[in-house]
Amino acid sequence: MAAGISAVVVALAGGTALAQDSASPATGTQAQVLGPNGYGNLQLGMNPMAALATGQLTDYKVGWPECSFAKLKDQPAAPDSIAQNFVAVALDQGVSGISVSDPAVRTPEGIGLGSTVDQVKAAYPDSADQLQEGLDNLGRGYVTVPGSSRPAVYRIHATNNTVDQLALQLTNQNCYE
Repeated sequence: MAAGISAVVVALAGGTALAQDSASPATGTQAQVLGPNGYGNLQLGMNPMAALATGQLTDYKVGWPECSFAKLKDQPAAPDSIAQNFVAVALDQGVSGISVSDPAVRTPEGIGLGSTVDQVKAAYPDSADQLQEGLDNLGRGYVTVPGSSRPAVYRIHATNNTVDQLALQLTNQNCYE
């Protein structure tokens, strides 16, 4: 089975869908929402071929044997920011993490880059202690994603009490960190 999955990933690496160049962020679009199950048509758990078929990914690169990475076409590069634009795709879990770099992207509860930690705690009161513990000990915290059909968390990094990284990921993702 692992050889079959590896063959699919290798085949994807040589396919034209992977050779697409970066696209400009979409203009005139409605507010973008991260969560509870994905971002647009890109969903947590989606296999690599289905993820590529959404048309939302660019710069897909096969990484380690078990994990590959791409970028979201509509997210800006953020060279002067800690915000990251990436999609992690694990062979055994499919899309396992989606990180955004555009401050316009919000969770259904209104949290995004630039939100304060207090706003995050108010939006996710059941995860407030877990978030603060993570921020204090790891520099990043996690809040459980309400309404997700999969075990998922928002990964939140904050500097000076302001969210500067936001990702949606499977709770037990094995692709990064």
